[in-house]
Amino acid sequence: MDQPGASRLTATEVKILSLVSIGMSDKEISEELSLGQDEVELYLSVILDKIKAPNRLQAAFWAGKHL
Repeated sequence: MDQPGASRLTATEVKILSLVSIGMSDKEISEELSLGQDEVELYLSVILDKIKAPNRLQAAFWAGKHL
């Protein structure tokens, strides 16, 4: 992980970002990880901030390059 913020991602954030990068919705991610949908949305907001991505599509591109 060589992008600013990448080293600060938690294991859960990496897993969520990985699932976003394969096209899963927040609902699908919440079911996959046994989390509430609101919790997934909060995690995603934190992830976007940490990796400086404006949206989930850019986050998915980022994940493909850095994870």
